[in-house]
Amino acid sequence: MIALPIGLGAAIYLSEYANPRTRAIFKPILEILAGVPTIVYGFFALFFITPFLDNFFDIRTFNALSAGIVVGIMIIPMVSSISEDAISAVPDSLRQAAYGLGSTKFETTTRVVVPSALSGVFSSYVLAISRAIGETMAVTVAAGQSPKMPFYPNVEQNLFQSIETITAAMINVASADIGGNTPAYDAMFALGLALFAMTFTMNLAAEYIASRYREEY
Repeated sequence: MIALPIGLGAAIYLSEYANPRTRAIFKPILEILAGVPTIVYGFFALFFITPFLDNFFDIRTFNALSAGIVVGIMIIPMVSSISEDAISAVPDSLRQAAYGLGSTKFETTTRVVVPSALSGVFSSYVLAISRAIGETMAVTVAAGQSPKMPFYPNVEQNLFQSIETITAAMINVASADIGGNTPAYDAMFALGLALFAMTFTMNLAAEYIASRYREEY
């Protein structure tokens, strides 16, 4: 909800609306943000996002909402950078043809350019979401380590509670003094298999959609 629309919007702005000087400034900034250590994002969520949300909600220090927001912010550079490359690769002749038919700048962008770059945009979505699924440090710092399944009646209670991600659970199990053929030992591999299955399924879906909507010029 945060990274995908904002990242695509930033990519459209940089590719279609920003002047060369603005693009030369903001494009490297996005690349730098992509290289910030994830634990920095976690502390940003803990000391800035959570206190801000506490002004509006009865929220705990470690909660899923702050973790979700900061991970969304963290993967914006990946979405915007890859999507911007895909949009910029659309031939300029398509834009000029749309203008020749009387299309406005907005209509050309939304009805011609972005649909032509759909395969690349969707690939950026899948890569970003795959990184979010496998994220450990930022979510652990922001959301805590409470291994539970939050099935409360309303969504607010789920978001305001502390959680534990699959990756953090694997680390906790692996760091414990466990032996082979024990429930904890089997759980570690089960968690890893579940994480692999999710990311592998997403990549298969991305490959299918990219090949289905790929445009060759």
